[in-house]
Amino acid sequence: MILAVHIFAMFLWIAPRNPLNQALDRPLRAYVLPMFQQSWSLFAPDPISAAYYLEVRALPQDLTETEWVSASDVELDGLLHNPLPSTATNITNKLATQFNDAFGKLPAEQQQIFTQGFAEDSWAEMGQQAISTSTSSDFTRALELDKAITGYATQFLKAHDLLPEGHLVQYRILRVAAPNFDDRHIAENTATISLSAGYRNQIVFDGQDEAAFARALENF
Repeated sequence: MILAVHIFAMFLWIAPRNPLNQALDRPLRAYVLPMFQQSWSLFAPDPISAAYYLEVRALPQDLTETEWVSASDVELDGLLHNPLPSTATNITNKLATQFNDAFGKLPAEQQQIFTQGFAEDSWAEMGQQAISTSTSSDFTRALELDKAITGYATQFLKAHDLLPEGHLVQYRILRVAAPNFDDRHIAENTATISLSAGYRNQIVFDGQDEAAFARALENF
């Protein structure tokens, strides 16, 4: 029975979008991610053409510019030459890719909300601004991902002692295009900024263990 449920869940996950897997989207994501991630994105007719990575930084309340820090490099180091990597070593790539996709589905007026800064009750304020633009499930999904990325950025910066009390959190998503097959040996992997979110307040989700998060980063 357990095996049958698992196979059915994976079938729904990898199947093209349809009314059934859309209706079960939330429980499917809760079950599949991050342990059983599957995707058609490697295959024709629309194979994946770029990778997305995450950079984060802490900002003081006066918004003085600070250095960006890659939250993805430590995961890439854990994947390189490792035949049995942890299932958690690609989480920022997945988050960045999912948010980039969700962001791209939004109308321009809703996209603009995510590029603005919010120092207090960030997601409540963003939701309030979106009411005038007629919110949708796409906006709700993007808002959830924005909050998740900010939560990850908060933990990442704290683990590296880069987030003083009262500072704000900001992230941006970098895009690295896959080279053409014929140019794969000579093309440079140049990163471009896909999008830069506005600043947010720090967020720690219920049940998060900051010490365990820091240890996980060390183990990558």
